[in-house]
Amino acid sequence: MSGADGQPEVAAIFGRLDAAVRAGQNKRGLKACDEILKLAPRDGDALRCKAVLLIEAGRLDEALKLLGEPPLAPGMAFEKAYCLYRCGRLQEALEAASSVPADQEGALLQLEAQIHYRMGNNKEAIERYSQLFRSHGAASREVQTNVVAAYVAGGRSGEVPAVMEAMKISAQESFELAFNTACGLLETGRLADAQQQLQLAVRVGEEALYEEDLQEDEVALELAPVTAQLAYVASMLGREEEAIASYEGLLGLELDDAATASVATNNLFAALLRSAPAAASRKVAGDGVKKLDAFMERSGGVLRIKPSLESRLGAVQREAVLASYATAALLANKVDVAKEAVRSMEKQLPGAPVTAMLQASLLAREGKPREADAALASMAAADASSAPEAQLLRAQLAAASGNAQQALQHLSGIQDAAWHARPSVLATKIALMEELGLAAEAAATLSAALQHWQSATASALRAEALRWIVDHLAAVQLREGALAEAAAQYKQLLALDAAALSDAAVLTNYARLAAVCDPGAAAQLRAELGGGSGLTAAELDSLENANIAIAGVRRRADDPPVPVPASSKQEGADVAAAEQKKRKRKRQPRLPKGFDPANPGPPPDPERWLPKWQRSDAKKLRKKMKGKETKGSQGAGKVDDSLDRTNAPEEPAADSKGKAPARPAVKGKKGKGRR
Repeated sequence: MSGADGQPEVAAIFGRLDAAVRAGQNKRGLKACDEILKLAPRDGDALRCKAVLLIEAGRLDEALKLLGEPPLAPGMAFEKAYCLYRCGRLQEALEAASSVPADQEGALLQLEAQIHYRMGNNKEAIERYSQLFRSHGAASREVQTNVVAAYVAGGRSGEVPAVMEAMKISAQESFELAFNTACGLLETGRLADAQQQLQLAVRVGEEALYEEDLQEDEVALELAPVTAQLAYVASMLGREEEAIASYEGLLGLELDDAATASVATNNLFAALLRSAPAAASRKVAGDGVKKLDAFMERSGGVLRIKPSLESRLGAVQREAVLASYATAALLANKVDVAKEAVRSMEKQLPGAPVTAMLQASLLAREGKPREADAALASMAAADASSAPEAQLLRAQLAAASGNAQQALQHLSGIQDAAWHARPSVLATKIALMEELGLAAEAAATLSAALQHWQSATASALRAEALRWIVDHLAAVQLREGALAEAAAQYKQLLALDAAALSDAAVLTNYARLAAVCDPGAAAQLRAELGGGSGLTAAELDSLENANIAIAGVRRRADDPPVPVPASSKQEGADVAAAEQKKRKRKRQPRLPKGFDPANPGPPPDPERWLPKWQRSDAKKLRKKMKGKETKGSQGAGKVDDSLDRTNAPEEPAADSKGKAPARPAVKGKKGKGRR
């Protein structure tokens, strides 16, 4: 050390520190900071440099401890707030941000917007981003991406195109922007457009990442969020098998992104449960509990998502993961685990509709339907937006208890008219009405749903719903004897959906009704289908008679039998015998492995596959040995009559002195008597 206070040596170390920082060598920079602080423990510049280097190295706890010391606390409030945000201590970060000086307003607005976004305060997040854009200009790509994400998370997806136009950006500039734009389209229900944007995100992302010389597996890991969202869109469009395959392939990559892994796992088991048969649903739910348990921890008697993951998920995603865990435990009949999950949700998500619905489901599982219904009624009264879901669950509980009338009342109590036209709700209502014998009400309900779907935009769901409604409405009208009205329904369906001409069931029903009620429409239908069949009149008559004969054979079992002459019976028996002989075919013999047809040798025994007791040789032997002595169980076969006690000679009587005749002596060793 030269000099009294060592300033020249400290200056030299600062030179090394500056070189390390410029080269991005954090370890060397931290080492230089420690050397300076040994010589000058209160040096403010060295302390600030060390705090920033610790943050960049991800050593946030050490950085927070250092930032709490008096020399740094007043001037580095922003760095402290950022560390708290990175540690997931969002409320503390928001409080620390209030001490950031005004000259850091741009960075502060961005940090506050991110904190509010993570806390689920989407309105505040959008306000901060809007102020940032107006005052400082959202020039960086990261800020622009976060602005779009905030609008989507805040339920203002419809404003995203205008916001992107104001910022003069497009979805093709980065795969993050394309991804966030697709999320906005998903929020508005535009699934096909969202799928196109996600495919665009994949193309843009692959081009950018391959230019950075990343390997194929590394590119797949970077684009994992886009792949997960594409699988979700496929599931929403009804392509469950494709979605399940995408999720399984994604989870097979051993993702290091816990947020994407948790969302993909959650959605995978939701899709598996939807597609699994009832007998396998319990096992699928049990597997889901095990997989989701990897993202949970129990702290202080409360089940919650791991803090490292919780800070990465939005409020909606956290609620979905917790609800899925509780639902899977309930379906797997792990009632204690489900109770623990619901109790944790009551603490973390108080007042959430999904919490009340799960609580009601637990009460119903415990045999308390009245308490469950009361809880759902309170939920519907407190939150009008969740009332339809509450009414649906009430209807399900009533139907499960066998009260169809009460279930129908709950379904009819849904105020939103769009819910009544949903295929699942509509099908349930019609089934309940038919069970209760309310044919007129069923017809009126189907007519209202038909009007709703007629005004809907063209889609695969609309076409499927229209066909289902028309089929059931026509069936109701047929039972009431209104043939003309039923024929008119099918005619209207063909006018609305030209693709229905390829539906065999629709064509069959319409053709039958039109032939009876409207011959002109039948002729028009024949012309639309391509005219005649190309058969002659005699061939058509023969085909018609054959159909009549088949219909006669398939008559109901309770119809009275038609008398048939004896000659016809004999002819029918001869024909049946001929047909049976004709149908009998010779079975090809099974040849041994490696058999060469060109050099067959002696033919193999055709009965070598049968057990020995079933072979023809064994049968012949049994027939040959029948009636002869054979070995068998004890007592079987010929019996020696001399051994029968009843055939033994009588013993001589006693003499005149009353003595019995002497028995022959038994020779043996002395002392060896009978024991």
